[in-house]
Amino acid sequence: RHPDAIAARNLSREARALADIGQSWVAGQAIAQVSQTEGLSAMSREQRGTELGVVLPIWQWGQRQQTQEQARAWEALAQTQVALTRWRLASEIHDQAVRVWLADAEVAQLSAQIQTMVELDRDVQRRVRAGDLAPADALASEAELLSLRTSLSAAQQALTAERAAWQQWAGETPLPAPGTWPARSEPPGPSHPLLQWHQAKREWARIKLEATDRKSTRLNSSH
Repeated sequence: RHPDAIAARNLSREARALADIGQSWVAGQAIAQVSQTEGLSAMSREQRGTELGVVLPIWQWGQRQQTQEQARAWEALAQTQVALTRWRLASEIHDQAVRVWLADAEVAQLSAQIQTMVELDRDVQRRVRAGDLAPADALASEAELLSLRTSLSAAQQALTAERAAWQQWAGETPLPAPGTWPARSEPPGPSHPLLQWHQAKREWARIKLEATDRKSTRLNSSH
């Protein structure tokens, strides 16, 4: 469902379509033509006929091989696009897991601080009642406890939002614990997916540019 994944699948379909064209013996689909004819002389002007014809696009010299090269380059680009998309999605899912871990740690830290502050507030209140501390100390302790509880409420809301975002990425897959992120099952490739994609993109651009230059040369020679 990710836009990059959809674009990669579309690119692969376009590459296969171009490969099918390159395997054909004609440069395109046949075109049927229908025309009406009339006699040229005055006596035969009333005579009309219908001509049916079929136009078959013919490959120019080297054009078919060039189309096949484009199809191979396009397919290679599509494959690297798929690998790059998977790598990006894995990175985004991992980052989302990190955000959940951090939000959960924030909630746990604030909860521990509140528990400590509750015990401290009880001691402050007891000492105020005993006259060891001023009433202002009790108010300050209550304000600090209230601030921590407000922060905890905001942190819990943030944790709920991050967990919902995780479900959007990973569905029902449970969140791994920190430090237990699953390793890749296959060995890493010879180079980074982003570098492979750039190499395929550069090769596709080179072949495309050569095709454009050849087309311009044919047009100039025809004139």
